[in-house]
Amino acid sequence: MIKKKTSDICRNNIKNTLVTLRMSKTELAKKMNVSLVSVVRYLAGSREISLCTLDKISNALDIKPQDLINPKLKVKIEIKKIIVDR
Repeated sequence: MIKKKTSDICRNNIKNTLVTLRMSKTELAKKMNVSLVSVVRYLAGSREISLCTLDKISNALDIKPQDLINPKLKVKIEIKKIIVDR
């Protein structure tokens, strides 16, 4: 059995995190201050993800960069309760 490349694992973790956070590719692009086309290319694998880009993505997703290359990433979402005084 051939192990997945780290870049494949990273791309899959980014995609799964976007789904978990209910964040669109457009929102990610805005938070990273890059174009939507760049994000799509990173996720499709047609553009390699540099360490600098990995850092930008992790900051935008509010997770550690090393978590994105972890093959067993589990994203935990904190649910914040908003209390409104009436």
